[in-house]
Amino acid sequence: PVFDRDAKAIYYVTNKGSDFRYLQRLDLASGETECVERAEGDVLWTVFSPDYRRRLTFANDSSTTLRTMSIHDLETGSMCKSPGFRQQSINSALFSRSGRRLAFYASGDRSPADLYVYDFDTESITRLTESLNPKVDRGDLVESEVVSFHSFDGLEIPCLLWRTHGVSEFNKAPALVWVHGGPGGRMAKGYKGRIQYLINHGYVVLGLNYRGSSGFGKKFFGADHQKHGREPLWDCVAGKEYLGRLRYVDTSRVGIIGASFGGYMVLAALAFHPEEFAAGVNICGISNLVSLAH
Repeated sequence: PVFDRDAKAIYYVTNKGSDFRYLQRLDLASGETECVERAEGDVLWTVFSPDYRRRLTFANDSSTTLRTMSIHDLETGSMCKSPGFRQQSINSALFSRSGRRLAFYASGDRSPADLYVYDFDTESITRLTESLNPKVDRGDLVESEVVSFHSFDGLEIPCLLWRTHGVSEFNKAPALVWVHGGPGGRMAKGYKGRIQYLINHGYVVLGLNYRGSSGFGKKFFGADHQKHGREPLWDCVAGKEYLGRLRYVDTSRVGIIGASFGGYMVLAALAFHPEEFAAGVNICGISNLVSLAH
């Protein structure tokens, strides 16, 4: 929580009575609360500029899987959202001591995180870094597509789909179901070098937000409670079936890959559904619960 200018109220994030987290204001004198801000997904946190002229809010957008930044001008009542960065996630931000400028990191599917400075007076953005390796041709990189499918019980599963260059129904490609770590992690837009490497080598990749992933509401987040390796795994199998419905995917060559908890899911897939996937890649996945507990 953060205090307002006069320390008469605090702002905090809660999901009380709501599927998604939102920003609440508590009046310290009266004890009354009011909802100050909601987003398309979970509100993460808010902060005031040093001069209290502006308030900055971060949120996870559940429809685009982007992390967004909303800037509220408390004098004029105006608001702008991630100025100039509609296809990039804002990872962190910091006001200057004067409150006139805002430094922040932004990253997209085809660009690693770079540092920018926004000047409120001139409404101009200055880029300070260029993080993409100069040996990498940005034209070889692929922008992900936000897609979804209905799993075995009808639950909608949000995903990111990377389609390799030159693929078609006449030139079908192998595919991978990418399972993120956690549990409770999230597959969101942003630069992922390993995935871009696979795409550049001819693979279609489906980044799957199985039930239990964060940023899609507390009901979705809690849907895997005491069900790890079962219903979330069935979501992965349904993801493989979704890929099989894409006319440019070679259905005989669909594998599964993941790290940490995602690696555990890979091992579970190969153990309990060995007929579903042509191959599995376990990256530092959990395989021994006794070792994990110690």
